[in-house]
Amino acid sequence: MADGKGGLILGAVVVMGVAAGAAVFLSDREPAADIAAPVGGAEAETARADYLDPELRTRVEAFKAALAEGPTTVENHAERVETFWRWMNAAGAAGMPVNPSMSTTVYIARRPNFPDGYAPDYVQQILSGVDLMGAELAWREEKAGRLGTLTTPTPGPFVADSHATISQVYTVGAEPVETGGGLLFTPYIYIGAVDFQTEDPTADNYMTVTSSNPDVKFKLEAIPLTGIMSGQITGPAVPRPFFRITEGRLVEGDTLTFTLGDTSGGSKGYLVPNFQNTGLRLKVWVAHGPDAPAIVLPELQFPVIGRAEVVGVRGFAPSVLKAGECADISVRSEDRYRNRSSAGTPAYNLLVNGEPLAELAPGGANVQTTEICLSTPGVHRITIEGANGVTGEVNPILVEEDPETRIFWGETHGHSGFAEGNGTPEGYYAFARDDARLDFAMLSEHDIWMDDGEWEAMRKASAAFNEEGRFIAYLGWEWTQDPAFGGHHNVMFRTREGRARVPVQEAPTLLPLYERLKAENDPDDVIIIPHAHATGDYKTNDPDLERWIEIASNHGTYEWFGKAYLGEGHRVGFLAGSDSHTEHPGLRILRRDRVLSDYPGGLAGIYAQDRTTDGIFDGIRNRAGYATNGPKIVMKTRVNDVLAGVEAPLAPQTRIEGMVAGTAPIESISLVKNGRDVETLDFAAGSGPVDGEATVQLALYSDTDPKAHLRGSRWSRVWNGKVIVEGARLVRFEAPRHENVFTEQVRADGDNPNALEIYLRTNGAVKDILLTLADITPEARVRVVGRTGSGYGSQLDGASDLDHVLALPADGAERVRVGVSDRWTEDFIGLRYVTPVTERDRAFAFTDASPKAGDHYYVRVVQRDAGLAWSTPIWLTE
Repeated sequence: MADGKGGLILGAVVVMGVAAGAAVFLSDREPAADIAAPVGGAEAETARADYLDPELRTRVEAFKAALAEGPTTVENHAERVETFWRWMNAAGAAGMPVNPSMSTTVYIARRPNFPDGYAPDYVQQILSGVDLMGAELAWREEKAGRLGTLTTPTPGPFVADSHATISQVYTVGAEPVETGGGLLFTPYIYIGAVDFQTEDPTADNYMTVTSSNPDVKFKLEAIPLTGIMSGQITGPAVPRPFFRITEGRLVEGDTLTFTLGDTSGGSKGYLVPNFQNTGLRLKVWVAHGPDAPAIVLPELQFPVIGRAEVVGVRGFAPSVLKAGECADISVRSEDRYRNRSSAGTPAYNLLVNGEPLAELAPGGANVQTTEICLSTPGVHRITIEGANGVTGEVNPILVEEDPETRIFWGETHGHSGFAEGNGTPEGYYAFARDDARLDFAMLSEHDIWMDDGEWEAMRKASAAFNEEGRFIAYLGWEWTQDPAFGGHHNVMFRTREGRARVPVQEAPTLLPLYERLKAENDPDDVIIIPHAHATGDYKTNDPDLERWIEIASNHGTYEWFGKAYLGEGHRVGFLAGSDSHTEHPGLRILRRDRVLSDYPGGLAGIYAQDRTTDGIFDGIRNRAGYATNGPKIVMKTRVNDVLAGVEAPLAPQTRIEGMVAGTAPIESISLVKNGRDVETLDFAAGSGPVDGEATVQLALYSDTDPKAHLRGSRWSRVWNGKVIVEGARLVRFEAPRHENVFTEQVRADGDNPNALEIYLRTNGAVKDILLTLADITPEARVRVVGRTGSGYGSQLDGASDLDHVLALPADGAERVRVGVSDRWTEDFIGLRYVTPVTERDRAFAFTDASPKAGDHYYVRVVQRDAGLAWSTPIWLTE
């Protein structure tokens, strides 16, 4: 219908494919982000000076001529793809917005199994994509300086989890927008599961298009898209709106206004995602006519800030200090989702080991710093008390007379809006430095969605944020390949000047990646880190470059992956990285709308003397450090008196000893030898009822091991149902590992006081519920009923009924355990008596009386709150 201004006609036409005449290439792979630059700026420059060198210009003109003569085929695609690849990178380097499917198309066309491993229709789609996007680049060159500009009257910032209106205005340049042209809107996946809609003007997220020209009318056509352009990561195509001009034309100076959260019909507006970041992904495309390609416009940055409330607080401090040394600690006020609060701060009192330490006045910055000095050796714990009743803690601080090493915390795996995420490179590094208070970080954007312009922007951002002694910003990227051909690997450089990425489009398997990196760089300046959820090939390893592996992230816990590398004889260290896609390295924000990849995260703790580029990188090269799944747990492990590195001397007996200062009570410390748990210090084990009551731990676990080489790790198991106590009375319950209350639940059943309703996910680590029972009879048991299956998003793959009964163990008995899958034999439900754990500081010592050369050891620490830490494996050598 018309909007009263002659601007908008809404229809219900669903187009099963690309809108007729609009040369949008729809890949089933996720496309890349675009650099943010004015549409006319760099393109106007190309009208005055060629952005291609003479040799490439000759190739490009030949490519254009070849396209006019015939399509790309299997026989001629290699030469054409090479030219197209170089052309799109040159365009990106010149500042042009690059169609996000371009680099992905080259990736697919150069995969080892292309074309033979694909259906003919899909092969033709890829080859046609080269032609369509080559024509798009040619169209941009032809129209250089004639395109318009994209601006916004609503720049924000916008408050997380609130309603807002966001408008983007395309002002037409010298190139008119003819009848048949229009605007296409494509959100990106990590913006959240918000349904952008055009049907109900009274509901959330209603969007419209209007024009300043009253003679122009539109028709809505829904184009089914997959991948990132659809706003989803996988699954069926999702219709996205294309507003086609059906009457009139737009000339220079006319405007097209796209409004998300139009409130004129009664809608509250656009429901803003609940996480802070510096740039939501709200991509707009314009087609200038029925035969013109849909041109992706440079993305405008729409920042999101935290809510105006302080419901939490946390602090950060160096993990190791010398006695008498002074250092800054930071105090971060948080909203309900762990965003940095946008409200005024309350007064804070800081106490160290229970004694007054410092005061912070109200109304200060939402991240405040204050200097502290600690003189007494030992572990110090600082608590924060807010005048509004909120409380928090600072990570543990180990004070030593003469520290042999410091511990520096960093993120080696995270993304912004240059991949399929949200935010900017600058926002990523700023969050790492200021919000998570990391010592170092690397932005590891995916190469399958990257061009040369984005690589240069990442280089500049890392240089801008690098500050020796304060924060080290490393340059790197994520080499992104299917597990069948090597899996995902992060590549980190020591320095940034002169460094060139070796993208998967040019090195489609691991061996050429290794070879080029070593040929173009000193191996001492490069680190490769394979990770597990998109599983790295653990049978292939270059010991000069691949010295670490990632065993935990926000996708889950993958200790099996570390064991697989060690089992192949690869002497690698263990670290972890969050794989945050929302510009939150080092500190997990609680999403209310995303059930996929919703685990604590990951950090690398590196032993080094100095917070400098070389100091930290040398520690990484030396495999000196350890992994946690997010908390800054202080951990030192020695094997035959060797603290760090990967080798220790063989002795008649192996002594494994150390200390842990946890961020929560420590439940267990285990020694793993040659891939097997050989001894565990279990501080939570209970023996039965005391004074008529007993606490039992109901443990839910699912393995992440895919049980096959060159296959991606398993995703989550979902546990959806009820826990019912029979033959005893449920007094109270606690779910200490239930972290995200917005996406999981453990709650009392309103109809049965002896039952709980649960919705939990596990992926490589235990989720548990502590049940305190009374009036226990000999027939006491716990029953788990409902549904379970492998979860990807909100879907259950291979779902089955849950109906498992676990009798309480005999006094002093081990855990009662039942399997829940014939295929995944490690998945289980367990039940055992437990006792409360309160100690956060533990020393440990293990002795192996029968060592031999080639044995390797590491230590695993489990906290009561699901925090985990793993020491780097150390091998015995003669």
